[in-house]
Amino acid sequence: MSKKILFIVCLLFIIAGARADFSLAYTSSVPVMPAGYSEKPLGHFLIRYYPADRLLLEYLLPQWLKIADFLEEKFAFKPAEIIPIEIYPDKSDFSIAATLPEEIVEKSGTVGICKFGKLMIVSPRVLPWGYRWLDTLAHEYTHYLINSLSAGKCPLWLHEGIAHYCDTWWRKEPELSAAEKNILSKTTPDKLIPFERMSPSLVFLPTPEDISLAFAEVKSVLLYLNDFSRVKDLLTKIAAGEKTEPAWESVLAEPWDKFVFNWQKYLQEKFTDSESRGVISEIKNYTIKDEIAQFVGPDARGRVYLGEKLYQMKELAAAERQFSLALNDEPDNPIIVTKLVRCYLAEGKFIPVATELLEKSVAKNPDYYVSYILLGEIYLGNNELEKAKKSLTEATMINPFYRPLHYLLSQVYSRLGLFDLARRELAIYNSY
Repeated sequence: MSKKILFIVCLLFIIAGARADFSLAYTSSVPVMPAGYSEKPLGHFLIRYYPADRLLLEYLLPQWLKIADFLEEKFAFKPAEIIPIEIYPDKSDFSIAATLPEEIVEKSGTVGICKFGKLMIVSPRVLPWGYRWLDTLAHEYTHYLINSLSAGKCPLWLHEGIAHYCDTWWRKEPELSAAEKNILSKTTPDKLIPFERMSPSLVFLPTPEDISLAFAEVKSVLLYLNDFSRVKDLLTKIAAGEKTEPAWESVLAEPWDKFVFNWQKYLQEKFTDSESRGVISEIKNYTIKDEIAQFVGPDARGRVYLGEKLYQMKELAAAERQFSLALNDEPDNPIIVTKLVRCYLAEGKFIPVATELLEKSVAKNPDYYVSYILLGEIYLGNNELEKAKKSLTEATMINPFYRPLHYLLSQVYSRLGLFDLARRELAIYNSY
C-alpha cells in the first residue's frame, strides 16, 4: 500500500471517529518505522533512529534521562512502560507517522508529536536551521505525562499550554519568548483565539500567525496561574470525570468567567510594551529559499541585500555601513546582527561590540543557531573557554548537523583538557 493511500485511509478513520479501529488499522498496516532503523534502549525509553541521524545520540543519550527525570519529578509521576522515541529521517515519513498532511506539517512547522504511545520527532537535519529538538522531545513527553495523569481527558488548549510551559523548563525558568510577547502586545482581547477554536489541534488553525498566537496564549495561562501544583490538582480532577471549567473553578477558587477576565487583563498589563523589532517567529521552517526575503522587513531588506553584495566583494567598510543602517530599523533581527558581526570579525575590530550584539541577540532569538556559532568563535578567540563551550553546546541543541560546529567544539574541549570529547568532536567533523 502506497504512503498516500495509507494516509488517506488513516485520515478517514479519524474523520469517522473510529479511534480504536483506526489505531488498530494504523499499527497493523504500517511498520513501526520504515525499514532500516536501529534501536537503542535508554532507561524506560527505546530510541529508534536511522544511520543519517546517529549523530543525535551523542547529545541525546547524556541528556535525555535528566530531562525526563526533571519532568517526572514536576508531575510526581513516572510511567512504568517502555516508551518509544522515534526520530524520522524526512518530512514525508514523519507526516505519515503523525497522520498529518505534509502541507499542514509545513505550514505549522510541526516537528514533533505524541501519538500511539510514542514520542515522534523529525530529525533537525531536515530543517535548514535545525530546531530545538531536545525541547521538542520534552514538549512531547509532557503530553505523554498529561495523557497518563488525565486519563486522556485534558482539553487540547490546556494540553498545549502545559506542554509549552514545560518544554524549556529543564534548562531555564518558563517564560514567553520575545516573539510571543510581540504577538500578544499587538493582540486586543477581542482578537484572541478562543480556547474552543484550538481543537482538535493548533496545527489546523488557518495561518502560522494564528498558530503562534495560540501557543503564546496557552503558555501565558500557565504563567498567569504561577503555581504548577495547581496544574496537577486540575489534571486529577479532570481524570476523575470533572469538566474543565468546574475543575478549574474548584482549583482556582474563582468562577471561570472571572478567571478569563483576569487573565486577559494580565495580558494587557504585562505585554503592552513588549515590542521587539525584528525578532523571528518561533514557527519552524522546513523551507528557506531566501532568508533575507523571509525574515527581514521591507524597510531594512534593501540595505541587507546591498550589504551582502558589498561583503562578497570584500568592501567590508561599506557593507558594515549598510548592515548598521539596517540594524537601526530592526535592532533585534538576528540575521542582520550576524551579518554585521561577520563584517566586524573580517575587519578585526569592534570585538566587544560584536560580543554584546550577539549576547543580546541570543536572548531575543534563542533558536537561531548561527548566533551561538559566532559567539562561540569570539569566546574561543578570547580564550573564554567555558563561555565558548556553553555557546557551542547550545548550537548542538538546535543544529548539530552544522559541520564547522564540531571543529570549534574540538578546539574548546582540547584547550580545556577534555581530550575524549575533543576526539569525539573531531571525529564527527571528519565524518560529515
